[in-house]
Parts: sequence; structure tokens; C-alpha cells
Amino acid sequence: MAQRRINSMKQKLGIMISAIIIMMGLAGFSQAVFPDHPLPIVMATDDAETWNVTFHITETSGINGNTIIIGKASNASDGLDQYDLPEPPFPPQSPFLRCWLETSFSVPFNNLLQEYKSSSTFHSLWNLSILWMPIPGNQSTTIIEISWDSVEINTAHIDSFLLYENNTVVADLHAVNSYSFSSNGSIHKFQIISQTLSKNNTSGQIDLPILPISLGIIVLVIVAIIALFLYKRKK
Repeated sequence: MAQRRINSMKQKLGIMISAIIIMMGLAGFSQAVFPDHPLPIVMATDDAETWNVTFHITETSGINGNTIIIGKASNASDGLDQYDLPEPPFPPQSPFLRCWLETSFSVPFNNLLQEYKSSSTFHSLWNLSILWMPIPGNQSTTIIEISWDSVEINTAHIDSFLLYENNTVVADLHAVNSYSFSSNGSIHKFQIISQTLSKNNTSGQIDLPILPISLGIIVLVIVAIIALFLYKRKK
């Protein structure tokens, strides 16, 4: 009985020594095959981001004012959709201040107060028109201000958000909250251009260390083999 116990202990010790040797050999192989560089795991982020920014347009007296809204949504399109709201008719008499988003859509959707575009596009452009119509005979100029909420812009995850006039950048919407210009009754045409360097439904990357993972798998496999061997020995 004592000799059988000694033999059994020798066998178990031999198995443990063999397992250690195998683990050391596999560890060296793993180090050679899988260098200790992180393993990039790609994870999809939200592909349905919706945002909007409100622009307030006012003139010097503060009596006249208007707003337009631009935005993006996953279920919006760059064409006409349910988000696009037409501008009401011009007032019957001056003075008045009007602003609208000019489009290629059919009347009455050719001039909008709200226009959304698809969130799947990298580059988007809105055409903003502003008209100050003074009382007939009044040739003096007035100052018109376009203002917006920078918090709305910062939460929209837009890499570049610029206001253009005559193909010239007049305001970085990330950096300032307003832009002013003078008008004497002519239409002023602007472009609001947003650009996202990486798509809204871009993928995020998480780095996982290869070597610890491979060693962990090796240990689990060896433990399973030993357990199976001992189980069969008992039977």
C-alpha cells in the first residue's frame, strides 16, 4: 500500500514537472510568435447621432429678429425630409428682417427655417440668406448679428464648423459665438459648413495585451489536460 502511494505521488510529481516544462516552452513560443504588442479590438460606436444648432439673427434696434435651425439625424436625408420646415411668407410691409435656408427643393420648401441632413455624411453645407428691408427711402445701414450657442456645437462632435460669406471664412463657430455685418437692404448669402474627419458611426479601438492573454489560455489548457488525466486514473 505504501509503495503504491509512493508511486502515485511520483506520477503526480512527474505530471506537474512535465506541465511546468510544457508551460515554459509554450511561454517561450508565445513570446516569439506573439510579441508583447497590444491587440487592437474594434468596437462600433453610436451610428445614430442627432444634433441641431439654432442661429439667432437680429438687427441693431432689436425689434426685428428671426431664427433658423440646422441639424443632422440618422433618419434624415440630404434631400427633402420630415425635418425640413418652410419659411412663412414675407411680411406685407417694411421694415423687416428675414432669414432662410436656401435649397433646390420645390416651392415652398425652397426656403426653409429648419433643415436637417443625414448624420452619415462627413461634409455638409447649408445656404443661409439674410435680408434686411428698411422703410422705403431709408438709405442708412444697419448692423445685423448672427449668434449661436457654442455648447450646442461642442456637443455635436463636429471637427470643423465654419461660417462663409463669398467663399471666405468669416467665423469659426467653435471659437466665437456671433458674427456681425452691416446691411443696407441687399440680400447677404452665407454658407454654414460642417465637417467630421471621422464618420459618426466610426469604430473605436481598444488595445488588449496579447502575451498575458495567450499565457492565460495555455495555463487553462494544461490544467484541463491534467484534470482529465487524473480523472481517468481514478476510474
